[in-house]
Amino acid sequence: MKIEVRRRQRVCQMFGLSLDTRLLHDPRPWHGVVCSRLGRRLIDRHLELAAIRHYLEEAHSRGEVTIIVPETGSAPWVRRAAELLGVGAIEVPIDRQSLRDVAAVWLVDRLDVAFVRPRGKIFSLVLDRLSESDESSDPSSVRVALSSRDPQPATQLMAAGAVGYFLAASILGSSPPLSSPPCDSSPRADPLPPAAESLVRQPEAWLVHSTRARTGPWPGQSSQQFVDWLLMTDADARRHSPLEPLRRIITQQRLVGSHRTISSDRNVVCFSSRPILDWLAGRTHRSHLGRWDAEPFGIAISRAAAIDHGAVPVIYGGPEQCRQLPPQQRWRFQATGKTYDWASEKEWRVPGVVDLSQFAFGEVIVFVPDQESASALGPCHWPVLTVERLAQMSL
Repeated sequence: MKIEVRRRQRVCQMFGLSLDTRLLHDPRPWHGVVCSRLGRRLIDRHLELAAIRHYLEEAHSRGEVTIIVPETGSAPWVRRAAELLGVGAIEVPIDRQSLRDVAAVWLVDRLDVAFVRPRGKIFSLVLDRLSESDESSDPSSVRVALSSRDPQPATQLMAAGAVGYFLAASILGSSPPLSSPPCDSSPRADPLPPAAESLVRQPEAWLVHSTRARTGPWPGQSSQQFVDWLLMTDADARRHSPLEPLRRIITQQRLVGSHRTISSDRNVVCFSSRPILDWLAGRTHRSHLGRWDAEPFGIAISRAAAIDHGAVPVIYGGPEQCRQLPPQQRWRFQATGKTYDWASEKEWRVPGVVDLSQFAFGEVIVFVPDQESASALGPCHWPVLTVERLAQMSL
């Protein structure tokens, strides 16, 4: 009898597991991926999700079959990665809820731990497996992902015999570099004096839109498409900075609206009419949104041109004022607020999409914090100003 089958039988006896006979006697070596719950903010677990896909690729190349125990923390991610890769995976249903994580950790011949919380259930089960002394056990058959975010639990498992697996671009596959040549320096691509002078000396003539680090799907991208992107692309910290959304805007020449922060289901693009330097100096971290309300990356557009393209000021007020608005105008409404005066934002909105290709050249300015960011931005049709330079000009 193969050692894999003997192991499965012994584990079933140890924990009172009941497996279908066909599964119990499957002659192939079993591979498994386990992880603690990843939480709601999946962008922070890009490394771990990319590692899951990489684990499945490796297992398939070794001739192993990956098993999935339904309703465990890793199940949805492993299942989807297997679908996207087109590799076989076996569903191993376990009736007793309390034994599902046990089965996921103990039944497999080779185990990959994508993410583990300290002192959590997965951590304890993996530690128990590493401590077994049966002839069929091999501590080196357990690999644990080691990331710089919280290395302690992985380090403890490695001390018990697990093999460390460092999560880095060099391990998961290198991503194409995001740096590109600096913006064109021709007269047409860089008419800085009039644009810069106007933005600093006549800030009331401009509306400002800030880009933020990506925390979820792009506008128009479904949640499933976002998860697929996390699984199938290798993590790169540069992709998670506000520079990447700005690069996307420049490439597409569009600002795509959303309705995440407004009391309407109509997508809008938001701007502020506050002077850009005042706006950035007063930026605040909004804990309920998990982000800063402004970043030193973005687009400034001429207010006059924006009005021609449908921009209107937000209507601030209370619930009664909102109810008095026609339904088709409620996308313009913003509650004044109780703990914070949202009217101080001086917000403007454009419904749908702002097609920047329809604006004249001198009606759009791109801003970034410093020259390094400007160089990394890549080719750009519009003037690119650094916040550093704007601040110097204001003096």
